[in-house]
Amino acid sequence: MLLLLNILVVVFLSLHFAFTTIVIKGLRKKVTEINENHNYSVSVLIAARNEQANIEYVLNSISENTFNKSSYEVIVIDDHSEDQTIEIVKKWSADHNTMKLVLVSAKGTGKKNAIEEGLKICTNEIILQTDADCFVPEKWIESMTTHFKRSEVQMVAGPVQLYPTTNFFERLQGLEFSSLIASSIGLSRKGWSIMANAANLAYRKSSREQFFFNEKSESGDDVFFIQQLAKKSPKSIVYLSDSSSLVTTKPSSTICGFLNQRARWASKTKEYPNFKGKLIATHVLLLNVLTLVVFANLLSVSHNWVVSVVFLVTRFILDFSILKLYYTQTLKKQLNPLSVFFLSIIYPFYILSVMVLILFGKTKWKGRRL
Repeated sequence: MLLLLNILVVVFLSLHFAFTTIVIKGLRKKVTEINENHNYSVSVLIAARNEQANIEYVLNSISENTFNKSSYEVIVIDDHSEDQTIEIVKKWSADHNTMKLVLVSAKGTGKKNAIEEGLKICTNEIILQTDADCFVPEKWIESMTTHFKRSEVQMVAGPVQLYPTTNFFERLQGLEFSSLIASSIGLSRKGWSIMANAANLAYRKSSREQFFFNEKSESGDDVFFIQQLAKKSPKSIVYLSDSSSLVTTKPSSTICGFLNQRARWASKTKEYPNFKGKLIATHVLLLNVLTLVVFANLLSVSHNWVVSVVFLVTRFILDFSILKLYYTQTLKKQLNPLSVFFLSIIYPFYILSVMVLILFGKTKWKGRRL
């Protein structure tokens, strides 16, 4: 049994070292800069459900962009909100008539349907998508759409940060989310585009219309889109990591809400159209299962504690190196090693909790069971 554990430790540390190396090389890879100003028009697409507390902030941040207001429109698709979202958007639009805003009530249900309906209304070829609970920087539209000057570019994905993170639980969420975004950026730049976030995504409308999304999941259009596009044209995807394209969104306020969100994300893995996506997800799952086994081995009377300690320390160093680079390069922040240490202990148990919730529970989104 101990021999098997030693073999698994060596195998998975080797795989994780390879994974980390790819991500770091991708994060360090420079994106070709486009200095020319473009004059084409953009449609900003937002799907909203029960966002009365947030919708005004995202609209304010969009209107404060330096991009010419006559060159973009904002399409808000209301997904059967049960609060004052619609009324707030109508009032905001009346008070800000210099920006073109179109509000539409979705016919179908679910975010994916709302996006599909919104795309039919968009009048421009370049679509810029965000969520109703986000805040975008003032150079966001320009930063995310400039790369379409290159005809081969079909999609531009941007980074997302949780903010504000005022307590220990929210800071851990921020670290976990940053590791996910950092890995997505690094992998994408090395030809493994498996994940994007709909809170910060731009693409050509004609490119999106090439694909048919028949997955059972009511959300996940971002992940399914980038993976299908990566299969067809991997070099057509650009993943940005600069501060001018960094969108912020609020962390979950409760542990149940956080786990439910992550379970909703993870439940889509079986529907991934790209084998690379399934491979990375399997690696992450098995690596954390092995980490739990190593924890158990340390707590037992086994004398094989050296291998367990080496495994945990090595994994911490590898994970820390990714986060350190991302924090320094993109977030322009200092990374607290102690916070990463706590996350490395909690993370395997969090993965286990998410798997249990997927297998034995029901995930929810905006009051709906999925």
